[in-house]
Amino acid sequence: MTFFKHVPFVILALTFAAFGISTGEFVMPGLLVQIAQEFGIGVDKTGLLVSAYAFGVVFGAPTVAALCLKFNRKYVLLFLIGMFLLGNLLCALSVNYTMLLAARILTALCPGAFFGFATVTAAELSSPAYRTRAVALVFVGTTLANMLGVPLGAALGHFFTWRAVFWIVVLISACAMVAIARKLPNSARVEKQVNTKAEFIVFKRPLVLISFLLSALLNAGFFVIYTYITPILTDLIGVPMASVSLVLFMLGIALPIGTFVGGKLGDKNQSAALIGLFSALIVLSVGLYYGLGSAVFSLILLFCWNTLVFTTTPILQTMAIDNAYEAPHLSSTFNQSAFNVGVVVASACGSLLLQSGMALQYLPIIGAGFLAIGLCFVLLYIRLKKKSIQAY
Repeated sequence: MTFFKHVPFVILALTFAAFGISTGEFVMPGLLVQIAQEFGIGVDKTGLLVSAYAFGVVFGAPTVAALCLKFNRKYVLLFLIGMFLLGNLLCALSVNYTMLLAARILTALCPGAFFGFATVTAAELSSPAYRTRAVALVFVGTTLANMLGVPLGAALGHFFTWRAVFWIVVLISACAMVAIARKLPNSARVEKQVNTKAEFIVFKRPLVLISFLLSALLNAGFFVIYTYITPILTDLIGVPMASVSLVLFMLGIALPIGTFVGGKLGDKNQSAALIGLFSALIVLSVGLYYGLGSAVFSLILLFCWNTLVFTTTPILQTMAIDNAYEAPHLSSTFNQSAFNVGVVVASACGSLLLQSGMALQYLPIIGAGFLAIGLCFVLLYIRLKKKSIQAY
């Protein structure tokens, strides 16, 4: 509870906004069948609603962030949430597939930039000893969205209408805008005159590029397994299909736990935490491969694995901000794009390997491979960091 005494209430408002944004972002796969039925098209076509959104985040986030750099951060955050609200309103009101696709592309321009500006705001508004934990608190909105928002949204779409999900996201976004407008000080802005071109120069630094690469590799190691979590649970672990939702909910409990732990570890020692976390994730991935024959053991490993992945996330986000301190907004936004690059790479890699005949149980080994590469870059990062400190 000591932590919350040092965190301004507005960070909780940012967390609530993150919950709405992440729910709107991740709920779509659970609604594709209902959307396809209403518009009389195939599910393969509605799948573009997911892939188009992902590409929108990757390419739209840094572009929107760059355009917003010179403006008051409070109004930038309100603008981004407002644009997301508008996009979801258009989704709820869509009269055909084309309109829905356009609305999804509009909403995709917001999340990456929002998380970039929100995490920088959280880090600067909190006391120095609680910076990583403040960043982690923003990401709790995302973890709660995956744990609660997405399954509840899918249930709403199934029992009522898929449009109800977007109306709820609109309501959440509106409430978050009111809270941020009232609680975020007008002084929450970039203090200096911003030269956008000059800010991009920091991305030539090896430490900044390695930060992005680590984010991509972490998510690749995670999503190469998690993308196929349902068949892994049913076909390899033996979980009944009727119990998959319950198991996913239980695994989701690991997300906020990991996020808070990551904030605390990152505030103590980022480098040591990253070595330990990447090493532990490799061991857990390999252990999952060998332990798939035991349901209880596999589920325990999956819970621990989920926890450690989301323990690592806020540390990498804070690291990206710290290494590009002259351009924290662009850096944190590019880091969000890097996370999404990891998702795309993992999905494509897993799909290609499975189509080529590789057995499903080998996916944890592929995940361990991505994480092992990540560990090598963690060690390189620490070495370069020490050199940069000695140079000063």
